[in-house]
Amino acid sequence: MNRAPGQPCRDGPQPAWLQGTPGEWLIAVRAQPGARGAPGAETHGDYLKVRVSAPAVDGKANAALIDWFAGCLGLPTRAFEWQSGQTARSKRLRVRTPMSSAELVAALLQDGRQRADHQGRAP
Repeated sequence: MNRAPGQPCRDGPQPAWLQGTPGEWLIAVRAQPGARGAPGAETHGDYLKVRVSAPAVDGKANAALIDWFAGCLGLPTRAFEWQSGQTARSKRLRVRTPMSSAELVAALLQDGRQRADHQGRAP
């Protein structure tokens, strides 16, 4: 867990896929491009596995991943930047937001569960 020296961790331990402090977070992402069904996320070892339907061609999956994160967190796409792995399934995404780790985790994992719960159902 990375936090500023002397800064207490107020929301408990962070998952292995999340590093940083409010203001700037780094998320270890395991992309699943071309996935069927609703987009969503789940913990997968040291990664946050994110499913998107976009293919891994010409940056389409990367754009879909950023759109998914922006939608879940209610942030503009400019708040996100790939630190590494643009052409790999394992990636590192930098997120600039004042949200706490607990807020980030809840928003990312809850959104995936809600979308999965509504898959195939009429609105």
